This record gives sequence, structure tokens and C-alpha cells, in this order.
Amino acid sequence: MHIIRYVRRDDGSPGLGTLAQGRVCPMAGLSGFADLLALDLDEARSRLDSADHEASLPLESVLTLPPVEGLMEVWDSGLSYERSMDARVAESQVRDAHSWVYDAQRPELFFKSPPCRVVTDGEPVAVRPDSEVTVPEPELALLIMSRGQVLGYGICSDMSSRNIEGANPLYIPQNKTSAGSCAAAVGRRCGPPPASASSAPSRGCSSCPGTAVWSTSSRRGRRRPHRGAC
Repeated sequence: MHIIRYVRRDDGSPGLGTLAQGRVCPMAGLSGFADLLALDLDEARSRLDSADHEASLPLESVLTLPPVEGLMEVWDSGLSYERSMDARVAESQVRDAHSWVYDAQRPELFFKSPPCRVVTDGEPVAVRPDSEVTVPEPELALLIMSRGQVLGYGICSDMSSRNIEGANPLYIPQNKTSAGSCAAAVGRRCGPPPASASSAPSRGCSSCPGTAVWSTSSRRGRRRPHRGAC
């Protein structure tokens, strides 16, 4: 089951609904993700199950919107793979900083984007004019309730200006938070977490409905040991 935020093309009214087989089933009383995430997890799942199939709309009749809005925020977790740590150390002129974080009790969490800077399917990502090396970083995105429970999952691309952060770790906000540097796929998939696959390749893709835009996989890399929440 995928959850999408949209506005109707005929009257401009916003809504939140489930997407299946090319049709959007509205969720009564919810105009966006912020309304859904404010609920208790069980209630949120109940609202998803009770989406109005009788009033479903063809996907072509709505304009899909990024899955973040209002006071929601996008945060990233870094150095989650040993290979990622090695790359960051190699790029950085302050090498010890990244090694310390990888082995530390507290994970590296950093603010990525407010809703107004997030782009979605069919929209262009941005590249800083002063960036010499810009790379897309496909990520697994978590849709987290206001009480901390995970409701769903999605795909996000973290555009990074690697040479800027490499010059000094304190430049990470300039590297990470520029407008258009966070691309989030329209839908959030509601359900259980992906199966653990520490030795299997991880894969990511972003698509408009029915059409793959890009895909990627990572076949190497030891995951950072879990040491509890910060």
C-alpha cells in the first residue's frame, strides 16, 4: 500500500490517499501527511485500511506532491556503512572526524531539508554553482510518526556537494541543505520493515508511476554496528 499527498486538478483541493492500480483512494478528514503522523500508530493504520475505494480517482486527475509538508523535517543518518566511512575519510582534509563518528555510540544525524526545499517525481534536482563534485546518494527513507513509530518507507536522494564538506566538516550544512538537494519519491509504502539483508545487495529506485527514472544497487559494505538510539 502506497500513501500519496495530492491536490485535485479540477478544484485544487488537497488530500491524502492510498494508491493502487493507478487509482487514488481518498482518506477522509486528512489533507496531508502531517495530519496522519499526528495520530496514534494503530489509528493511522486503521485510517489507511478504511480509505474510500468508492470515491477513488484516476491518478491522472490529481497532481502528486512531495511527501513532506508544514512543520515536517527531513533528517539523514550518515556513515551507516564502512565503505561510506572510508570514502568520507578519503575525501576529507580532517580525516579523524569521520573515523570517530563511525565508532561512536551516538550516530551521525544531520538536518537535510525543510519541506519547501524538497522536490519529487518529475522535478529537477539542484546543483550548487560552487560545487566541483556533486553526487546523488540514494537512501531508504523512513516515515516516522510524531510518537517515534515507523509507519512507512520510501526512496529519497541526498544530493551532496562532496568537495565542500571535504574541505571542512563544519561546512556540512552548505553541502547538504541547499534548495532542491533533497528528492523524495511521491509515495510512502506502508507496511513492515524491509527484511534484514546485511550480506545481500541493497537496491534503490525512483520512478514516476509505471516508469523507472533511475535505479542503483550496493553490493559491498559492512553496516555500521547498531548502538541504540541517540
